[in-house]
Amino acid sequence: MINVNTMPKSVAEKFLPRELLFTQIVRHPHIARAISIRIPHPTKIAIISEYYSGGTLLHLILRRKRIPEFPHACRLFRQLTEAVHYLHDRGVVHRDIKAENVLLDSNGDVKLVDFGFARYINQKERSKSFCGTKPYSAPEIVQHRPYDAYASDWYAMGVLLYTMLTGKWPHDSYENDKRVSNCMIFSRDIPSRAARTLILCLMNEDYRFRGTYNTILNSEWMKTYNKWLIADKHFTYEVTRTS
Repeated sequence: MINVNTMPKSVAEKFLPRELLFTQIVRHPHIARAISIRIPHPTKIAIISEYYSGGTLLHLILRRKRIPEFPHACRLFRQLTEAVHYLHDRGVVHRDIKAENVLLDSNGDVKLVDFGFARYINQKERSKSFCGTKPYSAPEIVQHRPYDAYASDWYAMGVLLYTMLTGKWPHDSYENDKRVSNCMIFSRDIPSRAARTLILCLMNEDYRFRGTYNTILNSEWMKTYNKWLIADKHFTYEVTRTS
């Protein structure tokens, strides 16, 4: 149940309608959607959705310190990649991809949530709304420059993959709201060269050369584990059911 009166005006008028819109219209196995939305009172909105007992991806990372690269991290990341591609293919950018916004169901499959910052946008258009979560934000967002929202989503995916594999942030500091380019902690944290190559591509500071959906699918890292993805139904991942 959402009480509109307790929200800042900007959230109630701009971001809440987006959340309600996209959670109703999406149809993808790895994106959470609302089953029903009801308005029992002019200031209250009831959103009924599926229950995901596995908690958040962040909770899983914190509990396990890092997610094993083979095959589990690859499996979860592939599912999330397909969810982001589904949105982008329909002209929608998420703009707040992070571990807290990825839920896990009872089978350990991912469900992307929180569409408050999502919007329809032309691929040639530049976004000027500086939203999202700072550790996942691309350099152009941190520097308050108009940005390619599609490319910034893929940057966030690179940060997320790094965090999944290492349990750490890929950056150790910020300086005057500008990302310190030499503070990436790649050295021995990432378990494989193939994963490191993919993450560096997704986190390219120049958005024009940043990795995308096809980059992930054609990467050495993903190709190495395609045999596991084909047999995906045979694998389960440990999740903690919440009461």
